[in-house]
Amino acid sequence: LYGFGLVIILKKLGETMKEKIINNKIPIYEMIPETLDEIIITVHGLGGNKKEISKLPQELLNENIGFISFDFPYHGTSKEDYKSYTVTSCLNTIDQVYNYALSTYPCVKVNFIGNSLGALYLYMYLQTYRTPCKVIFKSMPLNNYQNMKKKFIKNDSNDYFEVGYGRRLPKQLISDIKTLEDSLNELTLNKNNILFINGTEDKISDINLIRKFCEEYNYNLCEIEGASHNFKNEYLDKANNEIFDFYQKRKIR
Repeated sequence: LYGFGLVIILKKLGETMKEKIINNKIPIYEMIPETLDEIIITVHGLGGNKKEISKLPQELLNENIGFISFDFPYHGTSKEDYKSYTVTSCLNTIDQVYNYALSTYPCVKVNFIGNSLGALYLYMYLQTYRTPCKVIFKSMPLNNYQNMKKKFIKNDSNDYFEVGYGRRLPKQLISDIKTLEDSLNELTLNKNNILFINGTEDKISDINLIRKFCEEYNYNLCEIEGASHNFKNEYLDKANNEIFDFYQKRKIR
């Protein structure tokens, strides 16, 4: 359904996507159809940015569902430095974008899609604020503390660690993420409004951990056979089919 007409879709994106800064520091993209019933806020992962909005199924615009994406601190076009990228600042950024959507588009249902580490932040945000919504957690990694410590911490004398492309992050982030993971509990949302999507070949978000997590709390899990963490090509098409069906079928009429 989503593997064709790429040039047309990209052209349409350029015509309908608006960029702005909210609260004097958070860069966002918006794609809002003429008639708007619902909004999906997309939450990117570590190293991602608001351009991930272009990977969503654009056919949802025809269902009167709009999109908002944003840059976390130290990501995308954000002007903040690496020290600003903390668990607290990321949760606060989600909250600011959510409240922007509520105030800008009153009487419109606001939903979420979280990707990778952004999905983990989103989970904690929804656990803390109990925001009513429909939500997808895509490639949500668990056991980040052990994985990140093993992969990235090479010099205990520094107050930062480095990931790809020379990107620095505060070392405190790793222990803060462990605290976050240790605090995960069951969401109070209707279980029919929660969907986890995960690739069976994901090396970052272990499918076995996600299966156990979803079984514990009775969450819906869609496994994409053969997909890795980033869902490329036909695997992205399969994931987008699931995303489209989830929001279109559960859309408020």
